Amino acid sequence: MSKRGCTDHAHGCNMCHSIVALTAQASLHHLQDALLQQLKATTSAVHVSTFQVQQEQNKQEQNASARKQSLRLLPHHQPSGYDPHHDPHQLAHETPLQRAIQQHTIEHQHDHLHRYFMPVTRKQDRLDLWVLDYRDALTPEEQTRLNLLAEVYTHCDAHISMHRHDSLTGLQNRKALTEKITMLLKSRAQNRRRKRDQDHLPFLAIIDIDFFKRINDTFGHLYGDEVLLLLAGLMKQSFRDNDNLYRYGGEEFVALVDAATEETAMLALDRFRQCVDQYEFPQVGHISVSIGFVALQNDSLPTTLFDRADQALYYAKEHGRNQTCSYQRLKQAGLLADKELNVDSELFE
Repeated sequence: MSKRGCTDHAHGCNMCHSIVALTAQASLHHLQDALLQQLKATTSAVHVSTFQVQQEQNKQEQNASARKQSLRLLPHHQPSGYDPHHDPHQLAHETPLQRAIQQHTIEHQHDHLHRYFMPVTRKQDRLDLWVLDYRDALTPEEQTRLNLLAEVYTHCDAHISMHRHDSLTGLQNRKALTEKITMLLKSRAQNRRRKRDQDHLPFLAIIDIDFFKRINDTFGHLYGDEVLLLLAGLMKQSFRDNDNLYRYGGEEFVALVDAATEETAMLALDRFRQCVDQYEFPQVGHISVSIGFVALQNDSLPTTLFDRADQALYYAKEHGRNQTCSYQRLKQAGLLADKELNVDSELFE
């Protein structure tokens, strides 16, 4: 049977198997893994990569070279998310790639191979990019196959995302947080075993609204929900696209801050805290948040990371509230006892 597909469905075909493989996935991590496998199995491409596209703050820049600099490509997974032939930093400057994203069309670049850039829009206005290298030019049949895979993938992504977002705020939920942290730590452990170079891990921050019970008791739960909704909006405005934001439960939120250093993470988190402090909430007026954060580390369990972020959060609560505290700094200063708080272990079961 040719990789380009079969017409005899009595004996099955690769495309049918691909649809089954994609629709069987229950998490985005596994969906993206399955997508990569199916792109390799059902196409004649010799190199295949899938990326998430991030637009930096200067994406409205009119100058073409500035727009190129504003793009960032993030492989869905390390190390399996992209082929070594597709360097994300180099690809971001390619004119056909820029054109594919701006015009939302499949663009072709020919060197010794035929390279195609295919943008795919996902839920929550996220944009993926598929990069495929062929020895021969893409046929209409193969393009139809890619379009069908993209359609199935986006439907599966929408279905999974529906169960990974908080219904009130639109932020990702606890289930999505569990999946993300587990994937980050697993990926880092695999990279270490293979002795590969790797990017830094993000910082885990727990954000808690100060005296939230008082808001509900004084103004009612309707205004309490409005505060949660507005706070989520402030988070989206304050943090960058490559930071991951979650509603952890009740009045607690979580941010996974993509920062190279603790100081950079502190600046980003404290900028958000000040943004809340200066915002006038309708009817309720002024509120504040306390934040505790910790650096994700290779040798830590997810529950341990939450314990440590919680310790920093409680220190902030017990010492005046409306402040941002780092677990590492508090520990180095001898301000935290040698104990781990009992965070809900069911989160990571």
